Amino acid sequence: MDAPCSGLGVVRRNPETRWRRTEEDIRRLAELQSRILANAATLVRPGGRLVYSVCTTTEEETRRVVETFLATHPDFSLDDLRPHFPAWEPLFDTAGRLATWPGHPELDGFFAARLLRTA
Repeated sequence: MDAPCSGLGVVRRNPETRWRRTEEDIRRLAELQSRILANAATLVRPGGRLVYSVCTTTEEETRRVVETFLATHPDFSLDDLRPHFPAWEPLFDTAGRLATWPGHPELDGFFAARLLRTA
């Protein structure tokens, strides 16, 4: 699912974006993202996967949404994406979540995590 987000990952192409968002905007968006993710999860069968993605780099809208979801949904686990994209290894964190940063190298900021329904 590509969740609505602050869009702060595209500041390289749209620099005005950084001045349009407030901390309150980010908090509200993270809450919305969490609700959408929880609703989308109800459609995933055991053994199925759900990808959460946003075009932002804020901790609140990326890792924190996923970590909160996993803490409240024990029937899901983080599914490491690294084995599927070996050429992109530098873009993954140690848990297998994809994160790019604006301008590195000539990319927008983006985050993706794949969740596996285990039960």
